[in-house]
Amino acid sequence: MAVLNVRRYEHSPLQHRSSIRLLTLLPGSPSTPLRCQITEFQKFSNPSYEALSYAWGDPVFPEVIQVCESADIERISWHIPITQNLSEALRRLRSDAPRTLWIDALCINQEDLEEKGHQVARMGRVYHEANRVIVWLGEDQAYPRTRALLTQDGRNRWPLTLPESDLGELATIPWFSRVWAVQEYVLARQVFFQLGPLLTSAQKLETVVKRTGVYIDGDKKLYDQWKSILRLFEYRKLVQERESDDANSQLTLVRIFLDLTRSRLCKDSRDRIYGILGIFEDVNIVPYYTLPPRQVYQDFVSKNLVAGDFSILHECCIGTAQPEEQSYVPFFGQSRSQSTYTSFASRLATYCAGLHQPPVVNIDEDNYISVQGFFIDTVQQKLDFAEDCDIELESGGPLTHNPGSGSETAKLPLHGTWGAIYQTALGHLVNEPEDQSRWRKDFEVNRLFPQFSMAPYPHNSLFDVLVRAIRTDLNGDYDWTSSNGRIRTDSHLHRSRRENLQERSLFWTTAGFIGLGTCYLQPGDEVVVFNGDTTPFLLRKEGYLEGTETDVYKIVSDCYVYGWMYGPFPDRTVARDPSRRLRITNRVKGLLTPSVDTSGKQQSSLPTRTFIIS
Repeated sequence: MAVLNVRRYEHSPLQHRSSIRLLTLLPGSPSTPLRCQITEFQKFSNPSYEALSYAWGDPVFPEVIQVCESADIERISWHIPITQNLSEALRRLRSDAPRTLWIDALCINQEDLEEKGHQVARMGRVYHEANRVIVWLGEDQAYPRTRALLTQDGRNRWPLTLPESDLGELATIPWFSRVWAVQEYVLARQVFFQLGPLLTSAQKLETVVKRTGVYIDGDKKLYDQWKSILRLFEYRKLVQERESDDANSQLTLVRIFLDLTRSRLCKDSRDRIYGILGIFEDVNIVPYYTLPPRQVYQDFVSKNLVAGDFSILHECCIGTAQPEEQSYVPFFGQSRSQSTYTSFASRLATYCAGLHQPPVVNIDEDNYISVQGFFIDTVQQKLDFAEDCDIELESGGPLTHNPGSGSETAKLPLHGTWGAIYQTALGHLVNEPEDQSRWRKDFEVNRLFPQFSMAPYPHNSLFDVLVRAIRTDLNGDYDWTSSNGRIRTDSHLHRSRRENLQERSLFWTTAGFIGLGTCYLQPGDEVVVFNGDTTPFLLRKEGYLEGTETDVYKIVSDCYVYGWMYGPFPDRTVARDPSRRLRITNRVKGLLTPSVDTSGKQQSSLPTRTFIIS
């Protein structure tokens, strides 16, 4: 073999922006160096190729692949450094005949940021138009338990004879936590997974992953990773089945970003957005690697808000972002904060709030956003939840202090029953002696449903209001109700709920509304509902617009406010009918009289406000 002045390969500029490069992997024995040819193909030529999906691994390049001149495959003049994982994949893929592949690290000039931008924009089409996509998981010696799962023939007892603690190995393979894996997998028409020499269909691997989840429920981190893999499978099914007129609410750029890529790993944080653009052809976002990540995220959030998609705002929490950043642009990296935030707005939730006015959002030159909405009330006091809160009830009434709490913030017990939480809350919510005596009597006379007429909840149970404000999800812990459907005060909180509540605080407003928000909320925060959104938000005044007296706010978090929410849960009697929703909302608050526009449609008379958010 002639080797003359071997030097690092430099990609020739692409002749057309619609062109792609393809790599021809040349034959060779296991002991010979990797060799290839790299050729440009224009869009109209419709070349036949396979695409490789793999994890880059550490940014170390101990191996090389030699690049041959097209006219003489024996003449080696260039080489390209590659990672160990890619080298192992190519050696497994090499066969007795040339094999045409698309591989991002080799077919895109990674040093040319302009080319990288327009080639990344085409990657979705590259993987969709490939004859098949090969997902390289790694060498089988590194994952022996996964190899055993994938090689069983279906007739053996599931899950073979492996210990249950070993079944999580598959979920920890790096490819499953990779950002680019999302687009490459969901768009591929045909997918095969390769583990060492073993080639497995996507259908079989999905079956194995779904079954193993039954055995890893005890490890929360592993279980969350398994759920993320299942969501990847779900989105692949949605994408493969969609039609041009498909309006599936799950299949949006923001939803895929929130459900999949925001928690996955990548070297460049911009790729959490750029890495899924190919799933949607009509997205008005162009990859520019010359833009700083902060600007990329801000533009992404702003465009979706202006389009009326508020779902990303519900990931904002003032305790998990850097104070100098825009509060409406949540940071989705892996290293900035250990805090997490579970939003109240979920595609699984059936309750929502607001008067369903059309959204109005504007972006100004100073990176503020202005959102129209309605002011509900101001937070007066809050109660945090804590595992170490002592339950100590006085004989004459509910708890009035928290021994040993070591904090000025009042605490609610997480390890106690609903009744203990209720009585502890009363010790802080009800301050007058007469009221304390009356609520204590109501609770003793009818433990399951003590009635009261305290505004703004006439003819409701305070206990019922408190429990429903705390229990704002649809998890199936139904043992909190008795056989006749009433709330049991002796029912304990489940572990999953306790974990969520450790980052929550119960609050009530000056008008008496009771709600649940992030533990970072403070008295004085304002509760608002944005036009076009589903749940209220907590906003905090941060000053004024320069040269004006206009308030500027930061987003604290979304929240739940009992009395402003409707749907099958928790207000089961309210139908999903706009006119009835408006009447119920008006009656519950007693704050307004609905008006009728010229078309006869009922309108809210609540004053609309514009909130400036930094």
